[in-house]
Amino acid sequence: MNKVINIIISCIITLVLFSIASTSAQAKCSFEKITPDCISRLYSEDYDKFWDGYDPLYNGASICKNNTAMRGYLMLFSSRSTPSEVVMAMKNDLFKLLKENPDCMFDALLTFEWDLKWEIYDSFKRHKYTESADEIFEKYHNNEKYGVIYKEYIRVK
Repeated sequence: MNKVINIIISCIITLVLFSIASTSAQAKCSFEKITPDCISRLYSEDYDKFWDGYDPLYNGASICKNNTAMRGYLMLFSSRSTPSEVVMAMKNDLFKLLKENPDCMFDALLTFEWDLKWEIYDSFKRHKYTESADEIFEKYHNNEKYGVIYKEYIRVK
């Protein structure tokens, strides 16, 4: 009988701890600390608030406030959990960021794994601004720091 009570108590403690951890993880989901896991949750919980949060994220990336701002924006774009409506809306903004501040975007891209970079490169290859994007990337093909970005970009067909 004591074994059964101990098992029940252990299960209850586990459930309480899981609930606390889950609540804590949900509280951390915001545009300030954006992660791929929380993007669609932010979008589905409050559509208008999601778009209100998008503007400061884009603005931070556009002035290259810091590498974290650009990384957050690019992560939002390249995450598989980002709703397609958001990705479509972001394509023009993404090109503006490349055109206005390629160094900032490239610094952020240097920190990403290939699958995230591929999503971004592929979007430029499939966008109406492809020729212009190609020209911007081409300017960096001999650049010591960003040459690798150019080489990765041209690998995407």
